[in-house]
This record gives sequence, structure tokens and C-alpha cells, in this order.
Amino acid sequence: MKKYFCHCLVLSVLVVSFIFLDSSLAYNQTFGCSVPQTLHYAPPTEGDIVSPCSDDIRWRYKSINGILYRRKYNYTTGTWIGKWEPVN
Repeated sequence: MKKYFCHCLVLSVLVVSFIFLDSSLAYNQTFGCSVPQTLHYAPPTEGDIVSPCSDDIRWRYKSINGILYRRKYNYTTGTWIGKWEPVN
């Protein structure tokens, strides 16, 4: 029983020390503690175009005979999505 306890204790200490060693190395590589990193900023030029990664989809509304309807519209492609539905 005593031998089993000693083995478990030694194994636990080794595992914990490897976890801390690995996390400290990852911290040094991530934040550049051993190698200084410099940030470069390039101001936008006239030719730079910013384009969205996803479509711009919003609701469009209209009223017919006093009943308010809504329908999704994709502003990126200029197309309608779905059908007109009454707003509750």
C-alpha cells in the first residue's frame, strides 16, 4: 500500500510539472518573451476595399390594407429571401 501511494505521488508530481512546463513554453512562444516581436501598421490606401465576410440580410416591411408584412432582403446580392409574412 505504501509503495502504491509513493508511485501515485511521484506520477502526480511528474504530470503536474509537465503541465506547468508546457504552459510556460507556450506562453513564451505566444507572447515573445524570448524573442521580441514588433507590430507593423500599414495605413489604408486609396485602393483598399473592405468587403464583408457574410451577407447583409435585413427585414423589409410594407403595409397592405392596414396589415403590416415583413420579408427578408439580402442587400449584398440584391435578392429577396422567403415570402411576405404578416407581423404579429
